[in-house]
Amino acid sequence: MTVAFGSMLFSAIPVIQQLGAILVLACLIDTFIIRSLLVPSLMLVAVDNNWYPKKMPEVTVTMDTLREATAQMSLQQGDEEQQDLDEFSSQEDDIIIHQISRDGSWAD
Repeated sequence: MTVAFGSMLFSAIPVIQQLGAILVLACLIDTFIIRSLLVPSLMLVAVDNNWYPKKMPEVTVTMDTLREATAQMSLQQGDEEQQDLDEFSSQEDDIIIHQISRDGSWAD
């Protein structure tokens, strides 16, 4: 970002040059002072208030229940996809038969 904003410094318009200088300075301050010094020091000072929630909830889902739920969902999804496919193919057959009978080019 600093390079992109730095290209604004080569503009012929003074306002764009000033805006580019401000953005370059802001990016450099953010990178080298805020993110590398200020944030870690604040994390050390406020150890008790760093993370929310303070107490992790109890684990109620096990890997076995996840596997069972995934298997059940995949079976249901497979059944729904098959029903959709059957419905689509029957609609497609109806459309083809209708077009052929309307054209009169092919008859049974």
